[in-house]
Amino acid sequence: MMVVEKARKYLEKNPYLIVILYCAIASTIVWWIGLARLAPLLKLYNTPRLDISFLRSEGAPGLERIVASFIVLAGSYGLAYYWAGKAHGKLAWAVIIMGGLLQAGVLLYMAPFTSTDIFDNISHGRILALYHANPFQTVAALFPHDPFTRFDGWPQAPSAYGPLWEDTAGLIARLAGNGIVQNVIAFKLLPGLLWTACAGVVGLILRKRSPSNALRGVLLLAWNPVALFEVWGNGHNDPAFLIFVLLAIWALLERRYTLTILSLTVGTLVKFMPAVLIPAAGLIALQQLPGWRVRLGYLLRTGLASLGLVVVAYAPFWRGLQTLSLNRRAHLFSNSLSSAIYFTLSKSIGAVRADHLIVPVAAALTVVFALWMAYRAMRSTAPDRFAVAAMLTFAFYLLGTVLFFWPWYTLWLVALIPLVRDRQLRTLAILFSFSAISRYFIVYPAFNWKPPLLQQPMLEIYQVAILFGIPWLYMVYALVARRLKPAPQPQPAVQTFRIRPREVERKTRVPE
Repeated sequence: MMVVEKARKYLEKNPYLIVILYCAIASTIVWWIGLARLAPLLKLYNTPRLDISFLRSEGAPGLERIVASFIVLAGSYGLAYYWAGKAHGKLAWAVIIMGGLLQAGVLLYMAPFTSTDIFDNISHGRILALYHANPFQTVAALFPHDPFTRFDGWPQAPSAYGPLWEDTAGLIARLAGNGIVQNVIAFKLLPGLLWTACAGVVGLILRKRSPSNALRGVLLLAWNPVALFEVWGNGHNDPAFLIFVLLAIWALLERRYTLTILSLTVGTLVKFMPAVLIPAAGLIALQQLPGWRVRLGYLLRTGLASLGLVVVAYAPFWRGLQTLSLNRRAHLFSNSLSSAIYFTLSKSIGAVRADHLIVPVAAALTVVFALWMAYRAMRSTAPDRFAVAAMLTFAFYLLGTVLFFWPWYTLWLVALIPLVRDRQLRTLAILFSFSAISRYFIVYPAFNWKPPLLQQPMLEIYQVAILFGIPWLYMVYALVARRLKPAPQPQPAVQTFRIRPREVERKTRVPE
C-alpha cells in the first residue's frame, strides 16, 4: 500500500506522466486490434510469401483498418513525445521503456507481410548452420526439401549482407530449430532487441550531453510506429548495423577515435552503408589529434585493426572477389528516383545501356557527397557534426541515388534524430518515415490492380511521387526558408568598466 500511495503522490505531482501512460496503453491496444489480430502469426504462419494482398480476403475494411491504426499511432506518438519533455524521474523512465516494450511484445505475434526478408534471413542462416554451406555462394533453391524454401522471396539469390550478419543468422537458426513460428519470433527478437539497444545508446549519449532531452530521445526510437512495425512486426535487420553507427557516435564524442572506426567497420560487416561514414569519422579524428606523428600512428593502428577485422570475418566464406555481397543487388531498380530514370531511359536507349549509365553515376554521386559531408564535418566545431554528416549522407542516398528503396530504410534516419540539433533535419526524417510506409497502402494497390492502371515508366514515376513527394517538397521549403532567413544583427558592444583597487577601497570605506 505504501508503494501505491507513493506512486499516487508522484503522479499527482507529474500529471504529464499520466498522459504518456495512457498513450502507451492506447497504442498497445491499437497495435493489437489494428495489426496483430488482422495478421495473426499463429494463423498465417504456414502461408508462403505473404504480402499485403492477403487483406483482399478481409475486404476493403482490412486496408482501412491499418491506415486508421497508423493515424492513431502517429497521433499518440506525437502526444507522448510532447509531454515527455515535461516528465522526469525514474518512474517516467520506467513508463517510457515499458510502454515501448509492451507495444513491441504485441507485434511479435503479427505475421510479417511487408516483405519476405525475414524468411530469406532464416534460409541463409540455415544454409550456414544446418547444411554447412556458404550463403554467399549457395542459394536456398538448392534445398527444396527445407521447410523454409517455399517462403523465400529470393530463393535463387545468395546473401546480400555481410559475414557478421550471416554468422549471427546461423547461430539464431541453429537455436530456433525447424519450427516456423519459433524461427519467425527469433528473427524478430534479434533486430527488435538491437533496436532497443539503439534507444539505449541514444539515452546514454543524451544523459551526458543533453540530459533534458534524454527521455524524449529514447521515446523517439522506442515508440516510433514505423520502427515498431518494420522491426518488431516484420523482422527487418537494419538495427544490426545501426547499433554500430550509434556506438561510433558515442565513441567519437568520447574521443575514442580508433574505437569509432572499428565500430563503423563492424557495422559494414553487417550491411555496407556504414562504410560511407568512415571518411567523416576519420577526418574529424585527424583534425582533433595533435601533430602529424600522432595522426600517422592513429592511421596505421586503426587501419591495420580494421583490415584485421575484415579478414577474420570474411575468411570462412572467402571464395574470391565474388564473395563480396556489395554487387548482389547492384542492378535491381525499384521504388526510387534511379528506378524512375532507368525505366524512362530504357524506352529510348535500352535496358542494358540505361543500367550501365545509372549504376556508376549513382555510386559516384554517393561517394562524392559522402566526401563532401566529411570535409564539412571536419571544418565544423558543432558537437553533433558527425551525426549531421551521417544523416545528410543517408538522406542524399535514400532520396536521390539509391537504386532500390524500401520503407524500412528510413530507420537509418530515425535512429539519428535525437542526436541532431537541426529541427529541419529532424522533421525531414519523421516526414520521410511516415510518407514511405504509404507504399503499402497507396502504391502497392496501384501496382497490383487488375488490369494495371499505369504502365512503366509512368507507374514508377507515380510511385516515386507518392513516396518522396512530401520529403522533397519539405527540403525545398527548408532551403528557401534558410535563404530568406535574415542574418543576425550585430549586437552593440557592451562597455565594461574596470574598477581600480583604490576606487573599491574608497567606495567600501565606512564613514567615520
